[in-house]
Amino acid sequence: MSRGLGDVYKRQVLAADFSAGEETFISETTEQEGDVSEASAIFEDTVDSDSEMRYEKYEATVSSEILDLGQTGVNGGGWERLEIKNTGTESWQIKSISELNDFRLEHLEHPLLYEGRLPMKVGNKVKPGEAVAADIYVKKNLSPGIHEETFVMETEEGIQAKCRIRVLIRGASDQDYEVNCRPNSGTRFLTITPEEYDWWDNTDPDPDMFMCPKRSIWIYNNGKNPVTVDFENTEHFWAYLDDYETGVIMPGEGTTVYLRPKKEEQVATDIFKVSITGGIELSYIISQNCPHIAPPYPEGATIKDVKVQGSTIKAVAYDCANSEGFDAVLTKKSWVDKPENYVKVARYQDAKTITFTNVKNGTYYLGIHAYNRDYYDGKVSGKRFGAWSYPVKVVVKNGIPTERVKIKTVKTSKGAVSVTCLLYTSPSPRDTR
Repeated sequence: MSRGLGDVYKRQVLAADFSAGEETFISETTEQEGDVSEASAIFEDTVDSDSEMRYEKYEATVSSEILDLGQTGVNGGGWERLEIKNTGTESWQIKSISELNDFRLEHLEHPLLYEGRLPMKVGNKVKPGEAVAADIYVKKNLSPGIHEETFVMETEEGIQAKCRIRVLIRGASDQDYEVNCRPNSGTRFLTITPEEYDWWDNTDPDPDMFMCPKRSIWIYNNGKNPVTVDFENTEHFWAYLDDYETGVIMPGEGTTVYLRPKKEEQVATDIFKVSITGGIELSYIISQNCPHIAPPYPEGATIKDVKVQGSTIKAVAYDCANSEGFDAVLTKKSWVDKPENYVKVARYQDAKTITFTNVKNGTYYLGIHAYNRDYYDGKVSGKRFGAWSYPVKVVVKNGIPTERVKIKTVKTSKGAVSVTCLLYTSPSPRDTR
């Protein structure tokens, strides 16, 4: 575990008030551990005599010591992301992960959902600066009350990362109409920042995905009767439910309301209201700060022609609207949505001169996608891509040979040099000597 100074002599404990209110109120309490002299001694032990800080070889730091999933009903619902980062100087490998009784751990396989993080699975090796992540969900049919347990991840190198997970399960209410929500009821700010837009700009677009961040409001019905959730779009934001949701929430169940900006290039703030059966009204302030004007995404790319000249592949593409150029790749396998496992990459190519050089003999698949750049305060803030082209099969016969030449013997005699070579296409056992 990470051992910062705050962990040594002062620990902040999140205390939740689960009294009869609709919301979970979080406060901070401070528990003193040891005296100041003890803390000073421990701190000095982490510093070399030349005043340079030591760094741990193996270290894993949890994103939060306490993962509070708030309140939910007996049917489950609610989740939070748990992240563990390698803050040491060497890689470590996951050996084991706790089995949880009241919570379940879910691995998200789509890389966009992890935002560059690795799945938290046994066997995964994590380099310094990288992180693993998993989503923690509440299991169904738990008894009312506070449920709390400790999650532990161990590595092959002998270190542990711990996190306390808890949730309040609310039983049936005596009220006809009562809801719990996250963020809590009342006015809250749900803000979208320019940094989030920059992250989306550097991802490959999905035809069915809005390329901008969203915010969500989770509503749980803990009353005795069904409730209907009603809301409208605001001036600057779309509001919607998942396709399978109807807006009617049965007792012990919940739903999620999503909010997305109508435009990327705006600085806007709206008041968003949700009306619920029984005279319940929620109010939120939703805002975004995206002052740069983002160009439209480029059109999907199409390869017009491909020619092979020795070890050089030259391709021509049709012009794409809203594009500044093309990135091209060679792979060994075809694809449906997008290429993987690139053999060669050619960036910043013109539509008329997409070129690969020094290509080995073999069969390849060529793909391209168009790009343009987003600017913020006069600087490039992101690269925006269009959809990938269909793969085009390319065969190189007179390029760089895949065979390798190995010198067997070298003899000199009377000023002449005699060289004997071996020619083979696969690794030889002699290569290991």
